[in-house]
Amino acid sequence: MKNVPGAGAAVFAALADAKVNLISACGYGEKKNAVMMFVCADYAKAKMALKKAKFKSTAVDVLLVYLSNKTGAMGAVAEKLAAKNIN
Repeated sequence: MKNVPGAGAAVFAALADAKVNLISACGYGEKKNAVMMFVCADYAKAKMALKKAKFKSTAVDVLLVYLSNKTGAMGAVAEKLAAKNIN
């Protein structure tokens, strides 16, 4: 999508209008383009909402981990994944 003010708001409005519950979201912009990534409760509903709003979307598998707000929490998870040879 275009990296302009309001682009992210339009994505979130489309998802909210479709009653898609977001679990996690992040995004970044580089020059003229922006990328948003999110985890939602209902992928099919999110995909339809984004398509209706004329946004492109792609699905990928992710590892979602709930952690305490504590220094080193993610490092401990990364060590466990490494010990199991998970990249």
